[in-house]
Amino acid sequence: MGSTRFSLLNSCAAIPPGNYLRLAAHPESVAKARAHVRGLMAAWGHEGLSETAEFVVSELSTNAITATERTADSPTEVIGLDAYRLPKSGPAGVVMSVWDCSREPPRVLCPDEDAEGGRGLLLVAALAQGWGYHRPVIFGGKVVYATITEAQ
Repeated sequence: MGSTRFSLLNSCAAIPPGNYLRLAAHPESVAKARAHVRGLMAAWGHEGLSETAEFVVSELSTNAITATERTADSPTEVIGLDAYRLPKSGPAGVVMSVWDCSREPPRVLCPDEDAEGGRGLLLVAALAQGWGYHRPVIFGGKVVYATITEAQ
């Protein structure tokens, strides 16, 4: 995790209302996450980023749901989605982040050709300018995030 990307993630002192979405840790929530991101991209004038942002949040949400399901003594059955725009001083873009209750770090897998899953973070890494995770002290669990910018 690069320090620049980490500092960008933490530089947002106040999250504007409406960017955060709390969802049930259930597969149906992935569609809600995608719709939320689609609406944010339209509201922010980032329609060109919408398809990539929706795909990335779909992968991150799916992983968060899976991690929540695997947490034996899960204190909660929700995930959290947050999004914000990058500062105007840099490239136009957004950061998508998804919280889950698991403290296990995300893992990039190398699935077999015939495997039906396991490629999510490989695809996120290919589409995003950077991705990483951190463990919030107050809430526990982890936040996995990806930075998406417009093509230069």
